[in-house]
Amino acid sequence: MASPAATLRFGILGAADIAKKFCESVKGSQAATIHGIASRSLERAEAFAIDHCPEAKRYGSYDDILADSEVDAVYLPMPTAHRTAWALKAAAAGKHILSEKPVAPTAAQAHEVTTACAAAGVMYMDNTMFMHHTRTAAMEALLADTAKFGTPKVVSSCFSVSVPDEALSANIRSQASCEPLGSLGDLGWYSIRFSLMAYKFEQPEEVSCHFHELSNDGVPLTVSCVMRFSNNRLATFDASFKANMRQWAEVSSDTHTAHVDDFVVPYSETTSLRLSSGGIGEKALFFEKTVVEESTYSCLQHTAAVDKFSAMSLSGQHEAHWPAIALQTQVVCDACMVSGNQDGAWVAVPTKE
Repeated sequence: MASPAATLRFGILGAADIAKKFCESVKGSQAATIHGIASRSLERAEAFAIDHCPEAKRYGSYDDILADSEVDAVYLPMPTAHRTAWALKAAAAGKHILSEKPVAPTAAQAHEVTTACAAAGVMYMDNTMFMHHTRTAAMEALLADTAKFGTPKVVSSCFSVSVPDEALSANIRSQASCEPLGSLGDLGWYSIRFSLMAYKFEQPEEVSCHFHELSNDGVPLTVSCVMRFSNNRLATFDASFKANMRQWAEVSSDTHTAHVDDFVVPYSETTSLRLSSGGIGEKALFFEKTVVEESTYSCLQHTAAVDKFSAMSLSGQHEAHWPAIALQTQVVCDACMVSGNQDGAWVAVPTKE
């Protein structure tokens, strides 16, 4: 596949709302451009391009944009249920793939996609943007510093977004034909990825997940989950379309806690990472908590993700880490779905290949 020397030329497969954010992400990048936008109708592609990427070519079908030799990479914002087929077509067409998450309805399909990309020699990465924030790199370094932090023992996180009932009933997020994993895939994906990152991408041994509320289609709207790792370490999270915005995450050792208020999408360009320590205190009248340090970071993670993907695609230096953790996150998500459908039964997580 031919790539320009300086910029990666993206084609967008679908005029979904999340693609609007992608357009803004690319505008901030020096390494990428939006070459074209495809939709199920040329009229819809035209309308999207006028508002969000006016310089882009417009295509009336996904097949047309995949056939364009000037498109180096594709961004896949379409519903989860449709991603596998188009990712496989994109790989066969020699296009690098940046995909929304979850990457597929099942781990078996995700494995099919990552395998096809490796065979075709194209880069594959899911668009979990917080992984590319400078704060995430700082947290990984902190958790690896056992002298300063200790050994991570408990990871806790949450992600919830309140969607009114009338809006949710008409939203693809509640429809099994589009988003079969519901809030677990759309929101819980981030907590699973954060937990894996905190434990250096070690696989959990087993999971227990509860579905507390389902849509009329049987899609989970509110979930809670516990993941057991080796040596008595654990991770917990909840994800919901029915609770007010929450997106905090923290990791605790026996002596310290690292905490972020906005791990999925920052509340502002400048964010913080807080390291604290606490105890019961004298007579337990009040508990003690001391902020050991608080560091701030300035980063546009949505553009950083585009920059990272573009650099790997253009250089040919395809880091295997990215498709591997996309597949790993999907495998854990699969186990959570199995557990949730069995009323929270403990389900073993398959080991890495």
